[in-house]
Amino acid sequence: VHGWRHDRPWHPAFVRDAEEIARTVRAVHDLTGHRPRWYRPPYGILTTGRWRAARRAGLRTVLWSAWGRDWTADATPESVRARVAADLRGGGTVLLHDSDR
Repeated sequence: VHGWRHDRPWHPAFVRDAEEIARTVRAVHDLTGHRPRWYRPPYGILTTGRWRAARRAGLRTVLWSAWGRDWTADATPESVRARVAADLRGGGTVLLHDSDR
């Protein structure tokens, strides 16, 4: 999961972060019947508080090794593939988005 909101992590607040991560875990579980296992912090900025909140929710934290920059205005399928291919190695994690926001 990524959190309830895609907020700015440079203003951390442990209680708020823990509540939002727990809310997201509950929503995914309620909708799918499965508990998520992974947490990716917004912007890839992992604070101690968010790491603790994710662990409290039973999540392991993951970042990425290849980024398609698919959210940029000039992104095309070809540019995303080229960017990912340049950095991707076996066992890597690709960062892509389901929207441009």
